[in-house]
Amino acid sequence: MNRNFIFVFILLATLSIVNAIPLQKRATVFGKCPPIPDLPTQPEEISVSISPDPVVPGQTDTFTVSGTLSKEITNEYKLVIALANLSGKVYAAYVEDMPPTKPNTPFNVVKTESIPEDLPQSYAIGVGVTTLTNPPDVIGCALAVVGASSSNIASYPIP
Repeated sequence: MNRNFIFVFILLATLSIVNAIPLQKRATVFGKCPPIPDLPTQPEEISVSISPDPVVPGQTDTFTVSGTLSKEITNEYKLVIALANLSGKVYAAYVEDMPPTKPNTPFNVVKTESIPEDLPQSYAIGVGVTTLTNPPDVIGCALAVVGASSSNIASYPIP
């Protein structure tokens, strides 16, 4: 009886340790941006992948952005990638020209950038296809929240 109890105890302890050790790194999941105030038309969702995933502070990372938007991408539109803490402090912002693209035609942009060394453990990565005018015309958007206890991106504040 004692041996069975000890065996079960060791088995449960081993299983709890194995479950606590992550076997795979969590992938950064980009989703649709929450509604942006004062925009007459909300931006469409775009696809974003990063490599390496997750980003490594102090190293370079490659962002692959693609999608199909219902609005034409002209020379006025730029690809904007921003990394910020969850309070909205921007640690890095990158701007890239977009290839002109007809409506409902797929686009693909690859951009490699240096990631700041002082990036906090919890941060957001926002990617948008927008004009740099005031007010901006944001036609495509994706957002990922990394390291937060809740991965609900709808709770991230959009200024």
